[in-house]
Amino acid sequence: MIATLEWQQKPVTDDVRAAAGSAGRDAQAHVAGRLRALFDADIDAQATTPLSILRDAVSFPTAVLRQAGADAVRRDMYAVEAFPDDEFALTPASLADVSEDLVELGIRWGAAKAWAHKERHGS
Repeated sequence: MIATLEWQQKPVTDDVRAAAGSAGRDAQAHVAGRLRALFDADIDAQATTPLSILRDAVSFPTAVLRQAGADAVRRDMYAVEAFPDDEFALTPASLADVSEDLVELGIRWGAAKAWAHKERHGS
């Protein structure tokens, strides 16, 4: 967030820094809680994915950037349609955009869920 504001030559006040820190902590708690609930849920009750949960978390830095007066960035038509509220292009396209370490974990989660679904439902 701070880098975006600095790149756009927007003022980065102590209040903005505090809001960014708070948004980061809030996003972390939000993601951790939703991931915990997802992983604790029965596979048939899992209506989302880890990537979707991470994508939803862009609302936290987006709010700070909006409040700080950051300019929206130019996005392609797909990004605008798929993520209309992501005016700063923060939404990760894949787990690798968050961290390379998440790629294998995401594959393992998907494979384990698919295996459990096949065992339970036979297809």
